[in-house]
Amino acid sequence: MMRFIFWAPDHIRAWRTTAYQAIGGHDQSIKTGDDHDLCCRMLINFGHKNIRHIDKCLYLYRLHGENSCVTANQEVQDQTLRNYLRYSRDLASRWAADEGLDRLDLGGRLNAWTGYKTVDLFDADVVADLNQPWPFEDNSVGVIRASHIFEHLKDPIHSMNEAFRVLAPGGWLLLEVPSTDGRGAFQDPTHVSFWNENSIWYYTKQQFARFIPDFKGRFQNSRTVTYFPSEFERTHNIPVVQSDLIALKGDYALRPVGEVQI
Repeated sequence: MMRFIFWAPDHIRAWRTTAYQAIGGHDQSIKTGDDHDLCCRMLINFGHKNIRHIDKCLYLYRLHGENSCVTANQEVQDQTLRNYLRYSRDLASRWAADEGLDRLDLGGRLNAWTGYKTVDLFDADVVADLNQPWPFEDNSVGVIRASHIFEHLKDPIHSMNEAFRVLAPGGWLLLEVPSTDGRGAFQDPTHVSFWNENSIWYYTKQQFARFIPDFKGRFQNSRTVTYFPSEFERTHNIPVVQSDLIALKGDYALRPVGEVQI
């Protein structure tokens, strides 16, 4: 819910002074979307269990011609995206930690994120062949980081099925793969599956998912882009697909936040 301002409780107006001061208060450099920025930092620092619902009106918003949503709509949109890029993964990680769910870094034995279990063929917290059934219980994982690993796995449908199976309701799959729009997908002789932005359709849109009945999951597409991580990739035409997907299952399937197409 916090990932974009459109669904977040943007105008939370009751802050404990100690908490507000502990995270540095509002960011004075942000003209619009500063409340959303503050909400994200509050949740990351204190967890959702320390945010309380107060059953009274704390903030009354009247619509008129001078509202920022009218006069600065594009600025709000731009800042919302900046907030997402800055905080979404920390929000997901904090939620998973608070819920006692695993955080996995697949193939991440060399550059793992802090607090994540590494999963790899050797020298990892969990030694496993991800071409086989994954050694994790159903609904036991909050966040999966899959950075430049799925292209090394033989069956993308198996990979997506297993990711969906182990993720808890509302859990995140943070996927990065080299795009077939450039050279990166094909240049490495160990790559055995091939991806681009359109590949994500088959796991997030019903009109495409129906063509692969072996896929048993449902993912919500939070954000999918193709980009160059650095000038090296740009120079050598190695675009990367980055896709943030949310597992539509359990309670989250009944009350998802945002657009669902599958």
